[in-house]
Amino acid sequence: MSALNVVEEWKADLKDALGKGVFHLFLSLGFTQGMAFILGMALAIILGPANLGHIKVIQVILQFAAIPAGFGMNSAIVKFVSEFPSEQRKKAVFSQAILLSLATSLAVALILFILAGDDWVIKDSVARHYLRFLCWTVPFAVLATNVLGYFQGRKQIKKLATVSVIQQALMLVVVLGLTRLWLLDGFAAAKFGYTVFSGLALAALAGKDFKFIWDRDLFRRIFKFGGLAQLATSFSITTFTADVICLSAILEDPALVGYYGVAIAIARGLMIIPTAITSTALPYLSERRSDPGRIRQMLFRLGKKLTLVMGCICLLLFFLAPRVVGLVFGERYLPSVKPLRVLMPWLFAASLRNLVGSAVIALERPDISFYNSSVGVAVNITLNIILINSWGMIGAAYATLLTDTLKLGTLIFWLWFFVFRKRRRH
Repeated sequence: MSALNVVEEWKADLKDALGKGVFHLFLSLGFTQGMAFILGMALAIILGPANLGHIKVIQVILQFAAIPAGFGMNSAIVKFVSEFPSEQRKKAVFSQAILLSLATSLAVALILFILAGDDWVIKDSVARHYLRFLCWTVPFAVLATNVLGYFQGRKQIKKLATVSVIQQALMLVVVLGLTRLWLLDGFAAAKFGYTVFSGLALAALAGKDFKFIWDRDLFRRIFKFGGLAQLATSFSITTFTADVICLSAILEDPALVGYYGVAIAIARGLMIIPTAITSTALPYLSERRSDPGRIRQMLFRLGKKLTLVMGCICLLLFFLAPRVVGLVFGERYLPSVKPLRVLMPWLFAASLRNLVGSAVIALERPDISFYNSSVGVAVNITLNIILINSWGMIGAAYATLLTDTLKLGTLIFWLWFFVFRKRRRH
């Protein structure tokens, strides 16, 4: 392909992206991640490494609890709302998914409340204290996520972007303001108030589309898809959060958890680029569920662009890590540099895995995600236990890198041999 053709292809892709709202979503994600980064930096400065470590444990547990609480309904909403042309069917999907996730999220909140009462699961006593209060935010967080998924499924990307920006700005003001006043008590109060308000406000915004229409066959399809998606996501989030939990349990040093939390926050913050691309592409991929060949073409085309962009970003940050950490967080957080450098190859692998995973969802194959994630969680927990005991927080970073590299390889294998190759034979 000539250089001129390459330029023309990129121009066409940029024009298409503008029309579909990918840049609105990218700017939104950039803003929200930027605000989240500023908040994390401010919390690190205000609270110090030890208290930041307590917050990281709280955030990780709430993030993990939200997965079984949502029962995969966010994925089901995006998938089926974008797939069904009928307005009645779209609203039926949304309504039935909301009711199901409400029941599961209340059950999970109660279980978390009970578990936070003892140290046999959660070792951090400070985190347990606040979790007894914050566990009741889980249903509201799930509600907000499902409404945003509904906007995404309807391809209302600009609306999704606008709401996300408002949410993040509100969170920054509330959380930072109350934390400065009352430290950890202020953080907990702000987290509770913001999550409850956000969930109720989004529910009111989409309330006109909540029209309960019972459809037994549709419910069974949503339940099956969501259940498998929930299991797969639970395994993925376990993999995503095992490093912080294992660090806290094995090393029992909140400061080390805080240093590692800074490194992982920087690396994960850069996931806005692949997330913007895949979030915008998913409804369009879902529309082509019956044409795997077309999905494969779109996947390769997006993959080439993502490889170039993320490769350059990861390489640049690898060399500039000391300057970035020292300038933004201060000299006392320089121990975060070594794990951050290890996490740069992870960022590259995770970006590609995110893209391939969107094709798996579009093809309605949550079983592939389930098998891939179940292997990943077993490998990740094993590696974390072994490597953290040997190398501390650097070991946690290596466990994350090795696990996601393996998951990317196995996901590509499953998708190619059990979907694309099989369909071509038929």
